[in-house]
Amino acid sequence: TGQTYERRAIEGWIASCKESKRTITCPVTRQELKMPVTIIPNMSLRNSIEDWAEANAPMILGVNGHVLPLAEENDDTSSEFKRSSIILMHSMSFTGPESVPQAGP
Repeated sequence: TGQTYERRAIEGWIASCKESKRTITCPVTRQELKMPVTIIPNMSLRNSIEDWAEANAPMILGVNGHVLPLAEENDDTSSEFKRSSIILMHSMSFTGPESVPQAGP
């Protein structure tokens, strides 16, 4: 349907549809997906993210230059990556004092 999802999330969605014997649909549009469902990596988005990360957040890149995979919720070895991700999210959402709305009239 032209939507982009994190691979683990869409694979989980498809699996839950199959397990509950529901028609496999797009989670956003609810459009029925044609069988067999083929997951195609969005290489343009991946390359854009990696280019941005190289310049702004190298801690999320592996030695091969690709974004490190997200850690599983119960993975204790990923604390440094989780901390780096929090720093990254903060840096993406705050670009400096000029972007902070001022109070008052």
